[in-house]
Amino acid sequence: MVKESYEIACCSPLGSSVFIGRDYHGNWVAWEQNGAFGGIFVNRLQAIKYALSKNGDQPECIVEVSGEIKLELF
Repeated sequence: MVKESYEIACCSPLGSSVFIGRDYHGNWVAWEQNGAFGGIFVNRLQAIKYALSKNGDQPECIVEVSGEIKLELF
């Protein structure tokens, strides 16, 4: 399994980055960079909607990951 570390700061002073991508099983994952929230979704649209609802509707803070990601909540 490929595990990458993501340390990208959101360009908005009010938000933090939310990463979306696919996990090992092909599910869509969304997780906030500090582990404050996250979830597993059946499609990309649902992952984006969730990310927007949790990050204060800041699309500039959503980062789509091309490689495999893993939901990591702390």
